[in-house]
Amino acid sequence: MSTAKTRPRASRSPPAQPLPPNAIEKIRCVPGNDLCLDCRAAEPDWADVQHGSLHCIQCAGRHRGLGVKVSVTRSLTMDNWTEANLLAMLLGGNKQLRTFFETHTIENSDIEVLYRTKQASYYREQLQAQVAKMALQRRKSKSPPPISMPATPEPPPKQNDGFARDFDVALRTPSLGASLTRALPPPGVTSPIQGNGSMALVTKVVTNGPAHSAGVRVGDYVVALNGRPATDYDEVVALFARA
Repeated sequence: MSTAKTRPRASRSPPAQPLPPNAIEKIRCVPGNDLCLDCRAAEPDWADVQHGSLHCIQCAGRHRGLGVKVSVTRSLTMDNWTEANLLAMLLGGNKQLRTFFETHTIENSDIEVLYRTKQASYYREQLQAQVAKMALQRRKSKSPPPISMPATPEPPPKQNDGFARDFDVALRTPSLGASLTRALPPPGVTSPIQGNGSMALVTKVVTNGPAHSAGVRVGDYVVALNGRPATDYDEVVALFARA
């Protein structure tokens, strides 16, 4: 696995504004977002930005009834969005949240019960903490807001360009000794052309494990696996599963 370090700089968060078509498309491309999380209806148009999930209009109405401390709904096409709202949707996703609920065997609970569980509360807290961290990093780096990403992304940087030259290691072992999470690209790096534009961020490194011994540290981004360029999160996970 190859990783790269980034160096943040400072800026301000933009005001709320309507989502441009390419931002809506990026949200729809997040795994699981083709169906309503709660009832599995096709092409959901309403978001719960507290959970980073998409819902049909009927289920979104029930989410509004939960109160803003539990659920904050936004229409993909009719409401204004903040940068934090968009980050929550790109860092979350229906598949990720549903898998979390299934892990805790609460996925079949009624909406009014499910989203008030301590497990759902924990998920919200973790997602919003990640959003806040990413937003702060982007402001410090004067990175363009994700809400203004170009409709046609450029190809991802090559492994030997300025993004990767500061830190580059290779792991050739099926035991990584590190944890990865889905995250937006670091400041100054174009979104991967594959997938939904997210990258694999290293969030935990086991002391004296293979990743630690190779020099991988928390905050690094995966840019290749076993010599093969791979910047999209889902691509990295798929490649690592076959490594």
